[in-house]
Amino acid sequence: YQRRVRGARPGAYLSQYSTIGYVLIGIIFLVLGLKLKTDEIKDALRSGHVFLVGIISSLFITGVVAAGLTGELPWDEPFTPVANRTSMFGPYEFRIGVMLYYSVPCTITAGIVLVQQAEGNLPMAGAIATVANVIGCYTTPILLQLFLAKAEGKFDVASVLLKLTFSILMPVIVGKLLQCIPAVPKAVVSTQSTGAAAVTTQPNGHTAPVTDKV
Repeated sequence: YQRRVRGARPGAYLSQYSTIGYVLIGIIFLVLGLKLKTDEIKDALRSGHVFLVGIISSLFITGVVAAGLTGELPWDEPFTPVANRTSMFGPYEFRIGVMLYYSVPCTITAGIVLVQQAEGNLPMAGAIATVANVIGCYTTPILLQLFLAKAEGKFDVASVLLKLTFSILMPVIVGKLLQCIPAVPKAVVSTQSTGAAAVTTQPNGHTAPVTDKV
């Protein structure tokens, strides 16, 4: 236990500086912009109905279904002390976590891996996951505000959207613009090739390199 507490101290210390979190998120989406392939999105838009259904399902339908199902369950009231909790489903705060989980799109890597395992359309999956992750930064706060009207803890949606614009949308745009510099795409491809040199053991005991297609 003491080791876990000591290990958590750096995170607890850094949590005092919220700017660090936004900077790290900005770096993640800057890399996304550097790797963003416009051609794949254009190809996906040619099958507009499939692309639209994927976006709507990822951003709205799952959240609405989760809100409808969890809204009928008898949760304990918000901030109920542990000793006074009686609901078998847990405190209302647990519903907030469930709603957050189902209101955000899946990560780009997870979306592509799952589609790859199902032998689906990888370019379409990549386009849907990429666009959904960018749009979801704006839809998720609004959906949570609508679905969780009972929660006492409110947040300023406008302020959140403004922060997300500078930490997510702007880095994606900057990363995409950097692709106009000829040396940048080559460096990205070289880095991907180096990082994708993972080796897995096959059932027959041999090894084979695995290429990261994300």
